[in-house]
Amino acid sequence: MTTPNRTEAERQWLQQRLKRRAPTSTSSLISRQPRHAPIPLSFAQQRLWFLNQLEPESSAYLMSWAFHLHGTLQLPALEGGLRFLVQRHESLRTAFGMERDVPVQIISPEVPVPILFEDLQQQPATEQTQEVNRILHDEAHHPIDLMSGPLFRFRILKLGAEDHIFLVTLHHIISDGWSMGVFFRELATAYTALVDQAELSLPELSIQYADYAVWQRKYLQGDELERQLAYWREQLQAPVPTLSLPIDNPRPAIQTFRGAIVNFSLPPSLIKGIQTVSQSAQASIFMTLLTAFQILLQRLSGQDDVCVGIPSAGRTRQEIEPVMGFFINTLVIRANLANKPTFGELLAQVRRKCLDAYTNQDVPFEKLVEVLQPARAVNHPPFFQVLFNMRGYPKVR
Repeated sequence: MTTPNRTEAERQWLQQRLKRRAPTSTSSLISRQPRHAPIPLSFAQQRLWFLNQLEPESSAYLMSWAFHLHGTLQLPALEGGLRFLVQRHESLRTAFGMERDVPVQIISPEVPVPILFEDLQQQPATEQTQEVNRILHDEAHHPIDLMSGPLFRFRILKLGAEDHIFLVTLHHIISDGWSMGVFFRELATAYTALVDQAELSLPELSIQYADYAVWQRKYLQGDELERQLAYWREQLQAPVPTLSLPIDNPRPAIQTFRGAIVNFSLPPSLIKGIQTVSQSAQASIFMTLLTAFQILLQRLSGQDDVCVGIPSAGRTRQEIEPVMGFFINTLVIRANLANKPTFGELLAQVRRKCLDAYTNQDVPFEKLVEVLQPARAVNHPPFFQVLFNMRGYPKVR
């Protein structure tokens, strides 16, 4: 099982922040909030809630994972581990409803944790493969009702005596890539403890996602909001051109989520060269690759003003690092290639913009759209049409 790391750009930003040793203000502390009052959605949750209202049958924001398990599987221990995680993380017990025409989080004290078990070991190999592929497709495309909950599904496909596929599906509104790393690490810990009949103990969570959502609404307003918005106004106030790539089919009238995956590898000599360039420029590998990617987009489009989205884990405070929830944000990196900069000059520009963007990353992307009000179209997102990401996957045992 695997879990994503921070991007290198984020790590570099954090290192610089630690060097500055900026004191933490009282207003930035996240604390436990009472549960008797309606709990608001975070800004990111609000965006997914709105999109779900527009297309309730959409599966675009499902996170579906499949793991091939080899060896003896103790199903009671797996079930116990999953129950432990659901009880530990409020986000896994959260559904969504309306309170005075405003969406709110509804956290249940307990929710059932069913595991759908299907025995396929009697099927011939070819039929078994076809059935597994069908189930994987159906699981990834079957929508989840945000109002009824639970917003997760667990499924075991038994292929042989010591051969299983474990399917995990969650709605993005309660999770993100970092959260899944937390999920699988803690599940492995819980499963091992239950198999060994050992004490199951993890450090108590100081806060839950609902506490973060309440804090975010209070923190991101007034002077702090205006300070960060000022940066984004400066970056995005000039009209942002739609990226015009030489595609083989016309852009559809309404945005779809049909796509494909192309896999390729970079030769070791190129990777070594990228590392050397990055070190000499005091940039991360992420920044160097992003710079090269923006040059590629400029050459393909013929445009000198290139905007690319990059993801931010949003885990800027230590207390939220072990919490499951939807923290991820999207930042816009706008490169100016008008004066034909050298690669080194453009890398310095991109490096500076990445670090500045992370310094102002608390403003959710949906808040930028709301405040800056860019021209909108139903066939492409505002500000950028291409997203660049780089993730590491250390193994979790």
